[in-house]
Amino acid sequence: MIGATPYMNMSQFLIYVIIAGLIYQGVRMLRGLTWSTVLSESNALTLNQVLDNFLLIYEPLALLLLLSALIAVKPAIVLPIVVILLIISHKHWRNYISRSVVLINNRVKPQVHIISGPVEGKVIGLRRLGVDIQTQKGIHNISYQSLLDNGYTISEGERISRLYILDMIAPENARSNPSPFLMDKLANTPYIDWQTAPQIEVQGIDNDKLSLKVVLRDRSHLDEVVSLLHEWRYTDITVHN
Repeated sequence: MIGATPYMNMSQFLIYVIIAGLIYQGVRMLRGLTWSTVLSESNALTLNQVLDNFLLIYEPLALLLLLSALIAVKPAIVLPIVVILLIISHKHWRNYISRSVVLINNRVKPQVHIISGPVEGKVIGLRRLGVDIQTQKGIHNISYQSLLDNGYTISEGERISRLYILDMIAPENARSNPSPFLMDKLANTPYIDWQTAPQIEVQGIDNDKLSLKVVLRDRSHLDEVVSLLHEWRYTDITVHN
């Protein structure tokens, strides 16, 4: 309807923007409701998946229609500007549309293990233009278009995070407040799965003995964490798993 309108004024365009925004926010509100209180768990999951898929398709489609409507307001002025912007941002638009293709089947989601080209790790975040993947070398962002170009393999049932218990002796400068001191240090490391917060148990008369329970994003990150603890002057580190 919007794209077929040859000409319109700015008031009509703003009405379309408001309608499109209300639909988007309304569906998001429905998605945020706890449907399991009135539906079975399986039906609630199905409904949420339907709403998620609707938003994936609706968002780029609404933007395309609103862009067409904006051109219809003043074609001679707006059309050349839009064409130039689309040419400049071609890769971003292509990647943005690829997002719907990749996410529509709900296979690529947080916590699954994914392999795409040289990248292998666990999905920890879904962004507008790419997927954040925790690899052995750190957090890697790969675009949705790259996933389509290179293909990908996922293992939904494989959890690569693992709980470790590390016993250690705290440095002298940390013994007055050992638990917050170590937590501040850990907050700057990329290796911890913060869905499970680390736990620190303080022992010893001088608060010098610590037992750290931490979930790492990948088993290979244990050596990096131990190396960091040594840099922070923690000693006698013993690992239990």
